[in-house]
Amino acid sequence: MHSIRLLIGYSAAALGFTLYLGYGVNRTDFWPFILVYLLYFGIYLGMALYLEQKDRSDLIPAVLGLGLLLRFVLLFSVPNFSDDYARFLWDGHLINAGIHPFSQTPEYWMSQPVQVAGLSPELYAKLNSQRYFTIYPPVNQFIFWLATFLFPSWEQGGIFVIKIFILASEVGVLYYLHKLGRRVGRPFAGLWYALNPLVILEFTGNCHFEGMMVFFMLAAIWLLLQQKYLGGAALWTLAIATKLSPALFLPVMWRWLGLKRGWHFMLRVGVFSLALFLPILVMAPNMLRSVDLYFRKFQFNASIYYVIRYLGYESTGWDIGHKSGPLLGLLGVLIIWASAWIIRSRAEQVQQTTQLFQAITLGGLGYLLCAATVQPWYLGVPLVFSLLGDWRAVLAWSACIMLSYSHYEHNAYLENFPLITLEYALFGIILFWDFRRIFVKRTRFDSP
Repeated sequence: MHSIRLLIGYSAAALGFTLYLGYGVNRTDFWPFILVYLLYFGIYLGMALYLEQKDRSDLIPAVLGLGLLLRFVLLFSVPNFSDDYARFLWDGHLINAGIHPFSQTPEYWMSQPVQVAGLSPELYAKLNSQRYFTIYPPVNQFIFWLATFLFPSWEQGGIFVIKIFILASEVGVLYYLHKLGRRVGRPFAGLWYALNPLVILEFTGNCHFEGMMVFFMLAAIWLLLQQKYLGGAALWTLAIATKLSPALFLPVMWRWLGLKRGWHFMLRVGVFSLALFLPILVMAPNMLRSVDLYFRKFQFNASIYYVIRYLGYESTGWDIGHKSGPLLGLLGVLIIWASAWIIRSRAEQVQQTTQLFQAITLGGLGYLLCAATVQPWYLGVPLVFSLLGDWRAVLAWSACIMLSYSHYEHNAYLENFPLITLEYALFGIILFWDFRRIFVKRTRFDSP
């Protein structure tokens, strides 16, 4: 009864925190936000640890239901920590007007004498990418189209439709996390994900599609474990068509599946991807132009990149990001590929599956540490797969990465380097502890 009473008390507190952070504070109000968020995360951490240490697996269904409730109450909010939703609606209006969303930049459309229906000056003012081509793949574009088709003149209605898709994906993530967690001896993985404040606020709350991408990845792995290789390849393709990054993990999947099955998997993903991306291929140069800008120009909450940028300033007197950004991006990709060698082909299946989760976690972390832009929601992949492995650092990072929102305090758009240093120092300490525990002390990947 004590655990149940604690869970009821936690539910009331978490609901209050979620409502406040989802409806009552903006990203410009940094200190009220960060203080409430860290308090929220602290009680989440205490609750999850208590239930796991008491082995209250009987309460997992109730916890998963609570996690869905906390997401549901955010369905009706307008994202207050991200303006990406404006670009989602912008692309959807273009598609509804019969215009390819990759054909021109928003700046171009606003300069035309005849305006496209839905592309209002008010929506244009909310865009954070007025001079850039869109980068969102086919699955996203379908959702954007449907949202603006159903609600062509009501912005919040379009946002609601987008959130419905993300919430449905979150149901899938919880389902497969629970199933995969039980398979590899991590029965509380779904609990840790369900109540994590970052996931709740950034995915359903702020309309980010990392949750949907992770759902497709987990579902694909589950089907592959059931030897349903065609379905697994189709779902992995949908993950790529939601966010491009799962394509980087294909060598890891190949290593896990083995040479023959891995080759068939890659071939099927290639064929399915060609079919899904065919409408975009004609405009591929425009999309690649924005991807190139992402590596050369955009900078936010970075780690290694900022150190190299500082050294470049000291030695040359100017920002060397246009060179170091792509090179570090390539290094991040190489780290993902190198992580595939964690998987030992002769290990038994449960152990090998755990090694897959470890490899994806390590590769995802390496990529983010090399990136010039690290938004809080980018933690989706390494966070989820770390819960299925044996890492703690990503969970800790999901708390301290919110310090990056100091960038928006009072609309200043300035990096707070002391707070960024604190963020990475805390993360680095726990990551070092993880490496010692997993590698040096030889726990490695031997127990699932």
